Amino acid sequence: MKRYINDDQYGSVGHIFDDIKISKNRLIFIHNIFFRAAWATQFDASLTEKDIFYDDSGFPYIVKMMNQKTNSKLFDSHQHNFRILFKDFTHPFLFAAIVLPNDGISIEHVLKTFKVFVAIYTD
Repeated sequence: MKRYINDDQYGSVGHIFDDIKISKNRLIFIHNIFFRAAWATQFDASLTEKDIFYDDSGFPYIVKMMNQKTNSKLFDSHQHNFRILFKDFTHPFLFAAIVLPNDGISIEHVLKTFKVFVAIYTD
């Protein structure tokens, strides 16, 4: 899949599947997908700072963290143990949703409680 998109869909993802492959009775599962898109607002290398990053086991590492000053959409609620940063790409219909666990909260814990967020935003 990654090679197909990179080789045949470079520049714009477009339609990955033919209409004939899509139907009400067919489920297409995509584990992950690779695409190239530029951020609408680039990170400023001069704002990079060393900070603590925790791995899946909770082990801390000192790493260089990218930073930027921008007006971005942010989901932040005291009822949840995470925030979601929405970063726009240059394409008008693409954006990244980056889940940010609150201080002291693991991503594993966030993912266990993520159903609450899904329930809020489904019709």
